[in-house]
Order: sequence, then C-alpha cells, then structure tokens
Amino acid sequence: MPNLEKIHEIEAAANKARDKFADFKKKTLEDPTLSAHGKQKRIDERHEAIVETLTELRQTYAKIIDETEGRLKDAAFPTPTGSDAMAYDHYVFEMSRGEITPAERLSRLEQAGSDNTRKALAKSAFIAGDYSTLEAFAKLKGDAKEINSFLQFRRDYGTGKSRRAKFSESMLFRAPSKK
Repeated sequence: MPNLEKIHEIEAAANKARDKFADFKKKTLEDPTLSAHGKQKRIDERHEAIVETLTELRQTYAKIIDETEGRLKDAAFPTPTGSDAMAYDHYVFEMSRGEITPAERLSRLEQAGSDNTRKALAKSAFIAGDYSTLEAFAKLKGDAKEINSFLQFRRDYGTGKSRRAKFSESMLFRAPSKK
C-alpha cells in the first residue's frame, strides 16, 4: 500500500524521539554534578525540542495520511470524463441523498446496466455510509481492489479509524513528561 513505509518511519521516529528523551532525562537526573535547578533546566530545554520534533512529525504524518487517503479515494471512485461526467455526478448526488435506502441502492446496483452506473452507485454508497452496498459492489465487480485498499487504509489510518486507533495516535505524538 502506498506511503505505508513513510507512515511507519514517522511512527518509529516518534517512538525513538520519546525514548531518547526518556534516556536523556534519566541520565540528567542521575548526574551528581548538576544541581536540582540545573537538572530541571536541561530537561526543560530538551523537552521543548522534543515537543517541537513531535509536532513536526505529527504534521507530516497527518499530511501523508490525508494525501494518501485522497489518492486512494480518487482511484477507488474515478469520475468518468467527457459527456458521461455530468450524468455520473448527478446520479451520485441523487443516490447519496438520505431518502435513498441501502436496499434501494442495492437493488439499483443489481439492475445497473453499465459499469459507470455501478461505479456511481458505489461512490454514492460510500458518501452515504452504506457499506453493505459497497461490499455488494465489490462482489459484483469481482475486482474491487481499489475500493478495498481505500476502505482498509481509511479504517487503519484515515478518517474512518477507530477510537482506539485515534487514541494510539494521540499517545504516539503526545509530549513526554518532564517530571
């Protein structure tokens, strides 16, 4: 999957930075040549630097995830070009409205005559949060690698991640304790 290496490198860099700070803090607190004020001053200075580093890493991490999610979404739900584009966009809009039930979307998917109609229904299902229709589209199409890649990335890293994943991410980039 694209950019996963970069994401994992950033995660590793954040962990390494936090570990280095913890090691520095431990050695500083054990240093008998420094006064309590001197120890705290060194720790405070290094803490500022680690907070800045973690902030930069978090921003880069978020940027890579946003760009990757956008690219995967565009690959999963491509808009046709030419004369079909307007009809496709209109159909996506109509089928993603709240009044359209998942059952109706699924029924239309099963009756769809063209690949563009099926793709429009898949995109509208995503917009509406109708994942059962998306799964049915994947089965009908046979090869829904792009949609599956997008949805998996979105669940693991992007806007669809779980509360647990959000918590883990916030813990990864949080400032370490100075005390």
